[in-house]
Parts: sequence; structure tokens; C-alpha cells
Amino acid sequence: MTGATLTVEFRDAQITGAFARLRFALGRPEELTQPIGMRLRDNAQDRFAGERAPDGTPWAPLNPLYAEVKRGPGILRGPDWSRSGLNNSLTYQAAGWEVAIGSNKVYAAIHQFGGTIRPVRAKVLVMRTAGGRVWGTAKSVTIPARPYLGLSAEDARDVLDIVEDWTLRATRVPGSV
Repeated sequence: MTGATLTVEFRDAQITGAFARLRFALGRPEELTQPIGMRLRDNAQDRFAGERAPDGTPWAPLNPLYAEVKRGPGILRGPDWSRSGLNNSLTYQAAGWEVAIGSNKVYAAIHQFGGTIRPVRAKVLVMRTAGGRVWGTAKSVTIPARPYLGLSAEDARDVLDIVEDWTLRATRVPGSV
């Protein structure tokens, strides 16, 4: 090798201890990815309340015909924000250094990306109120995208805060403040 080389050997117990604690923490990534997943899920749920996309843009308004007959929060939020709505079906999974956030609801994708719904076994779609009353029919219904999943600026700040806190805890000298 040409040039110059500098070799640094740490002999200070606090520094070597901090590196040892960091190596140990790096072997348990879920201690970092679990809180990240929880925060990102909570932030996505908050976007439902604000009816906004991760980039801050408001969701498309409801179709005026549907808005006339709609009662309550509907399938996005469920009655009284219960577990039945898409909002409360959001979950996260942290495995190793990865975090996934999503929903297992069959209508999750149509609300995230938008699209057109057409009848499969009938000539028309039948729209009903929550009470079962038919209020309309259509050959197809186009649902605009109402994105709720994605990384917002707030999400990015929250992830960085969590990583910073985790790193400080991982390298902190036991008994120090």
C-alpha cells in the first residue's frame, strides 16, 4: 500500500464498552424496527382522521350522490372508529432490518391506488345504504386514489428520531444519564 495509514486502537473502557453495546444492539434489530413500525402505522392512521395523503394533499371528496346517503364513517374508518374499518386494520410487521405496513382488507388497494370496480356476476353494481336500502345502480364505479400508506416528511423525521434515540441508548454507559 502506498501513501499513509493511521491505525487507531481504542483502549478506553467507555469507548470499547460503547462499541460492544452497539455491536450487541445491532444483533437485535427488532428493538429498532418494532418502534419504527408502530410509529409509521400510527401516523398512517392519523392520516385517515385528516383525510390526507402522505405528501399532505387532501383526499378526493366523496362522490356527491354517495355523500347524500352516506351515514357514519363508512368502511374506511368503521362505525365509531371501530376495528371494522380499513383505518384500524392497518398493522405492521418488523422482521430483521425491515418493516412492512399494510392491511389485509380486500378493499385496501382500491383505496390506496384508486381504480374502477365492475360487476363480476351481475349486469350492474347495486349500491345500498348501511341499512340495506338500495340507492343506486351502476355498470361501474371509479374510486379515486386516497393514499394512506407512504413515507411522509413527518414519518421520515420520526424514523430518524427513533434511530437516534436507539443509537444513544445502545451506546450509553450503564448508570449514566
